[in-house]
Amino acid sequence: MELLVDRQDEDRCRVSRVNDFDLAWPVWKSETPGGGVAVPQNPADRLIAEGYGVMRVRSMVAGSGSANLNPVVWRRSARRPHRVILAKEKSP
Repeated sequence: MELLVDRQDEDRCRVSRVNDFDLAWPVWKSETPGGGVAVPQNPADRLIAEGYGVMRVRSMVAGSGSANLNPVVWRRSARRPHRVILAKEKSP
């Protein structure tokens, strides 16, 4: 089973109705405090229902490019297949 969906995989994302407009929703923080569901949660819920635990997305940070990718993790645990191990890169 695939656990990671790559936002750069246009075919896979089209099937799951995932798009950059929803992911970059500018007011998501203001939608969630009152218990609302932010627009980016909708594609996340669909992917979770399909069995995905991680999505690789392009960074939305100003100045980032297409090579700057970030994982968005929905499921994590100490056991496989959702085990997450964070590693800090060494500074030069």
